Amino acid sequence: MRVMIAVDCSENSPAVLDVIMKQPWWGNTEFLIVSVLPLPESRKDNIPRQSDIESELSQSAAMNVLSKMVAQLKRTVPYCQVGSRLEFGNVCDQLVEVAILWEADLIVLGSHKRKRLREWILGDVASAVLKHAPCSVEIVKILKTETTAVSNSIVGNEECHSFSP
Repeated sequence: MRVMIAVDCSENSPAVLDVIMKQPWWGNTEFLIVSVLPLPESRKDNIPRQSDIESELSQSAAMNVLSKMVAQLKRTVPYCQVGSRLEFGNVCDQLVEVAILWEADLIVLGSHKRKRLREWILGDVASAVLKHAPCSVEIVKILKTETTAVSNSIVGNEECHSFSP
């Protein structure tokens, strides 16, 4: 099984990994932890900007977070393959593209944005990935309490909820 874990280096990212680490996995499971950063301004028009320095710092911080998450997951499931990728561009588009190219069987991602009803429940990125994903999607929603993560697994038109203390 190929499991793609989408993280955004926010406060929800560790909770997504915690949900993954609490589940049993077969030894042939492969994990790919993916983070997507906005495309730096200079890549769009080749004109250097001050924001490029901030982008490099964001890239460095994201790589650091990805490295730590890979190490943590490897310690938890040492019999599984674990890798990471840092992508640039539109978050939804890049996550779906990586899932297609990597042939993911499952995408796991967190949700924390609140707008319209569906986005309030799932979040903008989670909703878009769910709509366009080539495979099953598990959405981890963090409740306000510090001790409970809620995992909403949505496959096709069916929805099931599992709670992790």
